[in-house]
Amino acid sequence: MEPQSEDRHTFLVSAVRWTMKANSEHKRGHPDLHQKFGLSFWEEKNYGQARYHLLHSQDGQNCALMLIECHVNGGYPYEVDLFIAQAVLQYLCLRNKDTAQVAFVKYTENHPDVQSGPPYVHPLLNFLWFLLLAVEGGPLSGRKPEYPEETHVSEWATTIPSHIQPLPIMEIELRLQRGRVAVFSILCEKYQASINRDPSYREYLDQIGQLFFGLPPPPKQSQGLFGNLLQSIMGDDGDEDSLQQSTSSDGPAPQPSSQSATLSPVELD
Repeated sequence: MEPQSEDRHTFLVSAVRWTMKANSEHKRGHPDLHQKFGLSFWEEKNYGQARYHLLHSQDGQNCALMLIECHVNGGYPYEVDLFIAQAVLQYLCLRNKDTAQVAFVKYTENHPDVQSGPPYVHPLLNFLWFLLLAVEGGPLSGRKPEYPEETHVSEWATTIPSHIQPLPIMEIELRLQRGRVAVFSILCEKYQASINRDPSYREYLDQIGQLFFGLPPPPKQSQGLFGNLLQSIMGDDGDEDSLQQSTSSDGPAPQPSSQSATLSPVELD
């Protein structure tokens, strides 16, 4: 079918909707079907739709490679960490921590502008790495520690140049002894400057705190744009309507940092 064909759009919506009804476990559609649609849109260079469907799949590797291509072809240099940050946070909001880990590792390993780590030159990438460790409660899948197992984190931290060391690693080590909730709290506190680069991150982190660390929801208030965005990612009784809107949106994905405040919920960007 032609990309702009109305029949194609109808087929896509119907197919995903059928999987939503056929299996109650797939409230947002079967992840394998989302993967196939995502790869098809990626081949057409429709990064917005490719990103939407890959986020609802379990294919973190291809999502990472697609984001690298999208950034290299149309992103600003200072956005290199923003492209993967939003995807990782959204995967976690979807309770898909394994795919979030794969996407982060593949992105940081393969992006030509990301120096090997951890630690990374970009503080936001260090935040994501620590966050995934806290969510998982152990080392990132597929990545070995960059220091000997018998070496304490605080000792390893002394080898990090001071201009890229994002926070006292010893403090993180001490907080680990007090529980994962404390780790999550101190990470959000120490990396506040990086988190504030995109106002949507706070909404995602509130949800992640509830899902993985047992934190209570913040005081209820008007959802606003980013609350609606998060709701569209998580899915609810309006999943089918959200799907209908999302699959009718074509064109390249907008830049995360400069346009996130004006995005429609269905683009998840």
